[in-house]
Amino acid sequence: MTTGGSWREVLEVVRARGATVAGVGAIVPPGAVEFGVPTAALLDLPIESFAPESCPQCAAGEPLTEPGSRFLNRSSVYLMD
Repeated sequence: MTTGGSWREVLEVVRARGATVAGVGAIVPPGAVEFGVPTAALLDLPIESFAPESCPQCAAGEPLTEPGSRFLNRSSVYLMD
């Protein structure tokens, strides 16, 4: 989980189709992200987020990577039957 943007998009689609969202479930919670419905998670794993000027990884000169499924190489994704 990063910003919860994908979840918000799904919630918009669900609501646009006339459904009522009862809650959101996750394996790992997105932190302090609020969706306006109850949120439940299976694992409580604190994930830290930093502004660029206070990021320890940036200060160490380590390269940053883009998280999330939006950045997958689609040709490497396989669907199961």
